Amino acid sequence: MSKLTENPAKEIPKRALMLALILTGVIIILSFLLDFDILWVIGFFWVAVLANLISFRMIIMVTNVILNTNEEGKKKSLAPNLMTRYAIYLGVFFLAWHFDGFPSLIATFIGVQMVSLSIKLDIFISGGD
Repeated sequence: MSKLTENPAKEIPKRALMLALILTGVIIILSFLLDFDILWVIGFFWVAVLANLISFRMIIMVTNVILNTNEEGKKKSLAPNLMTRYAIYLGVFFLAWHFDGFPSLIATFIGVQMVSLSIKLDIFISGGD
């Protein structure tokens, strides 16, 4: 049985970091082959991974608020949380495009998919249980 069903708030960040470490190696190899600036690409990849993990933590916090508060508290916390997450992503993408251009932008896009990829790849990580 998958560990994601037991405690997803704890397990998903671990898996996202493990997957990010593996993809760091792939990005380094591709950067050498395609002659990209490795430091910028890896740097923005990890900034995007951290932004994605912060966003995931914010989703967990707002879910707890939604489950434990009345209707008025739900409305007050949902929109600012969503706008903050989008602002974080927009800032990371803008910085990647501004400082290095397309290679860092692609690495940033891959980095913000870490939580999603770690959930989608659960069947491979858990051995098909």
